[in-house]
Amino acid sequence: MKTIIFASHNRKKLAELSQLMPANVNLILPKTINFPAEGNVSYYANAKAKVMTLRNINLPILADDSGIEFKALPQSFGVRTRRDLAQIPPAQWNDYLLKRLAGETNRQVSLRSVLVLRLPNALWLSAEGCVTGQLVNLARGHYSGGFDQLLELPGLGKTLAELPAERRRQYSHRGRAVVNLMQQLGQLKW
Repeated sequence: MKTIIFASHNRKKLAELSQLMPANVNLILPKTINFPAEGNVSYYANAKAKVMTLRNINLPILADDSGIEFKALPQSFGVRTRRDLAQIPPAQWNDYLLKRLAGETNRQVSLRSVLVLRLPNALWLSAEGCVTGQLVNLARGHYSGGFDQLLELPGLGKTLAELPAERRRQYSHRGRAVVNLMQQLGQLKW
């Protein structure tokens, strides 16, 4: 079993990534750590800053930064998603976004995730995953929450949240990022 420290306090994200990882990978959260405030430069820079906070730990350290991107709002959200929604309780994010985009004709929406992994030998890896679809008019699905309920997949007519985990894995932004990262790790002896 390989243990990886997940540089986050987000238990929901830990649960999602744990389901996406191979069976021989165990993700664990660090003890209480103050992570740096996220910036506006890039998903990669934000994830790397989280990893750097734990750089003295001699285990692999993984971090994720992710966001939602709207074609109709190119100057909002994306790498700033959490900060742009800071004044709204997380349980209301989907309703807020649907109201903000009501009447927009360009309904293209993407979910993006960047994973950054630092191995104990100081080797750095990064992987990105993205899924693009159409913004629905009403949040749908119960298999997952959050923004998964807003993105309808092309050709399926279902949101990510309407797909069971086994099926959602191949479409989700984090699922794609994990596959990319595991392919890179497969070429290394870690």
